[in-house]
Amino acid sequence: LGAGVLLAGMLALLGLHAVERVRSSRRGQRVAEALAEELAVALPDGLVVFDSKGRITRMNKAALTLLGMEAPAKGKAFLGRKPAEVLPSALAELAAKLLQEPVLPDTEIILRHGEEQQYISVRGGHVNEGYEGRLGSLMFLRDLTEVLEAEVRRREKLAAVGNLAAGVAHELRNPLSSIKGYATYFGGRFPEGSADREAAQVMVKEVERLNRAIGDLIGLSRPTDIRPRMTGMRRLIGDTLRLIGQDAANHKVAIRFDAPEVLPDVAIDPDRMRQVILNLCLNGLEAMPDGGELFLSLPEPDALRLEIRDTGVGIAPDALPHIFDPYFTTKGQGTGLGLATVHKIMEAHGGSISVTSEPGQGAVFRLLLPLGGEGGKVHGHE
Repeated sequence: LGAGVLLAGMLALLGLHAVERVRSSRRGQRVAEALAEELAVALPDGLVVFDSKGRITRMNKAALTLLGMEAPAKGKAFLGRKPAEVLPSALAELAAKLLQEPVLPDTEIILRHGEEQQYISVRGGHVNEGYEGRLGSLMFLRDLTEVLEAEVRRREKLAAVGNLAAGVAHELRNPLSSIKGYATYFGGRFPEGSADREAAQVMVKEVERLNRAIGDLIGLSRPTDIRPRMTGMRRLIGDTLRLIGQDAANHKVAIRFDAPEVLPDVAIDPDRMRQVILNLCLNGLEAMPDGGELFLSLPEPDALRLEIRDTGVGIAPDALPHIFDPYFTTKGQGTGLGLATVHKIMEAHGGSISVTSEPGQGAVFRLLLPLGGEGGKVHGHE
């Protein structure tokens, strides 16, 4: 009888423990669902959720606003619907593609709302549970309209600078040439080592500096002519780093370069690309007056993705959006044309450049270029 009572008690305890575990599991599930709901609402990007069969189960408020749809009560109008029944055709096609692919890379599409066009970046992926298979899929939407409008404004600013350069450069260069000629002439009439001769030499140097500034302005205003040819990036970067080796030593900056041993060649203008890399590296050295590290890497062999990272003073948040604007500079004696020229050269190659930075944490410039030809000729140790 005692054993029976003990056994009944143990079974009762086990039952209570099992009930408590179920309750705890349900509470955890409710917390997870509430957290997911809150994240979907707060997410600035549009979010479309599909089940394992590709039917829409959720669209957050940002997605509804982006697509110009009225928000139905709790999204129930979209439950179980196919993408083609709910989404614009261009987006429905990408949803169908997502179901067939392991991932949907960033893809830009144009949606039309009457006479207006909307540029949207779309990317997607899947949610899997171990070996159980696919639970569902996610598609993220981002509005690129403001980004493209900012790029248009930047191009208009460059065009205005170009018009200014075309009208002023010729008028400035002629009198500067005369000033340089007379300064050289009068300098030769004074004794070697005299103060008057040194003053004339200073005039000549200042005129040359103004000529260089005018040359940079004209170069920025003109279309960038490039002469691409298949080039080994490893060798190009190595040669460029040798040019700044002494400057780096003077700044107490260590240079590191990391890249795969075998890299495909890329169709670029080597002189222009050397100008880009040299400009970014010299900027990095100037950002590290007390020493530091300059790190260059080519992490992916399927495309030219060059990262140039420094450990310098960084870029202020309010300056970051304007870093590639003409005449914008944070240097006391800078012209503000260096990074604008770099940006223009990258565009001429069909590539792009971006930057991330935090004050006191250095800066990272990322250059992206497409591979030239049919994958390029592969070179080792170049």
